[in-house]
Amino acid sequence: MAGTGQCIRRGDALALAAHALPWLFIAAAPVVFAAATWSDLPESNVGSTAVRLFGLPIVMMELCTIVSALLLGWRPLEQLRSLSIASRGLLVGLLALAFGTAILAAPRPQSAILWTDISLLHLLFGFAIAHLVQDSTGWERRLIWPAVVAGLSIFAIMLMLFVNVRHPISFDWRYMGFGVSNVRQLGFYSAVGTAAALGLAIRRRGVKQALFMLAGGLSLSIALWSGTRGAPVALASALLLLLVFFPAVRTIRTLFATLSISVIAVVIAMQQAPPDPHYGFWRLGASVGAPSLNDLSSNRIAIWHDAWDSFLSRPLFGFGEAQFGFVRPEIGVAYLHPHNILLQLLFQWGIVGSAIVAALSVIFIRACRGLAAGTAEMVIPAAFVALVIAIYSLFDGALFHTYPTMMFAFSISILVSGKADEPAVNR
Repeated sequence: MAGTGQCIRRGDALALAAHALPWLFIAAAPVVFAAATWSDLPESNVGSTAVRLFGLPIVMMELCTIVSALLLGWRPLEQLRSLSIASRGLLVGLLALAFGTAILAAPRPQSAILWTDISLLHLLFGFAIAHLVQDSTGWERRLIWPAVVAGLSIFAIMLMLFVNVRHPISFDWRYMGFGVSNVRQLGFYSAVGTAAALGLAIRRRGVKQALFMLAGGLSLSIALWSGTRGAPVALASALLLLLVFFPAVRTIRTLFATLSISVIAVVIAMQQAPPDPHYGFWRLGASVGAPSLNDLSSNRIAIWHDAWDSFLSRPLFGFGEAQFGFVRPEIGVAYLHPHNILLQLLFQWGIVGSAIVAALSVIFIRACRGLAAGTAEMVIPAAFVALVIAIYSLFDGALFHTYPTMMFAFSISILVSGKADEPAVNR
């Protein structure tokens, strides 16, 4: 097995624990974030807001995973040399452009450099995951996605506890801060947890399937209870694409698991009284009757218009990462991104950077050819989560904020690792 024994041997419990540790870091990331932000501090508290906005606990979990991979034999330079010349050139070009715009073009260079550093961390994290999957055993791969689902289930339970403890009358539920900087970002956790759980449930039977359906319902209930529309829309759209591209998913079991998770989510969500008019089924229903398309989109139409106009003022190389709020007129720093990944790329890196990302995306898609015919343990959850986040990023900051971006890097790294399409295990 490649890389085995370079730093430690697998013959004892310590070695097994060491190889399980990176996956535990990833599974624990939302739990750690929730624990670190369990607070009544207002949005005006600078320190607390920075922790939530940058997702610093998530960043720490990514760093821990990278360090673990290095200790387990990951050699980044060797991995980079194994890529095609085109891939290496595109990656180097994108990094040069990202840091160049952050330093030379951004209205707030310090902010742009910090966000670019986080993007680089996501990239390194993805490469580390690809190595860890390649160097993993069958039992490790079978536990990766269940561990992720378990972590997000714990996050959901912690959220319920947080909601039911006493808070000050002045507590602003729209910026509740529990693992988020805005309540709508709870949808990111909901979407990832539901997609991963459903991806596992449709490959299971009996008690195991029931447990994953319960976990999926628990995650989906977060979106329904908080009145977050984005997660259900992204999940439904991604499931349709999954049915198109993955023949193994077109089964009665998929329909049964999907309906079961939906019913469980509704039942759980109805047990928790919404703490604010911006939450719950009432908010979901009321938004449908919005007087205009811009109101229905929660001001996204206006944001997209401003993002496009800003891009046209500097079309080649853009403004650098997370500069939208400093460039966009009137609103100020309320929006650091335009709530659309295509406009986000055009705004921050211009036509040149967007073309590089498009070329890398084509290479990734080519690398994933053939996976759709597989029924392996890791393929369906990874593909489902990646699709959900990609679709979500078309109308929200799913590829801007730290946790969903980490999970997107995690999912696509699994898909291109070369191990995702190994045969499924016995249930």
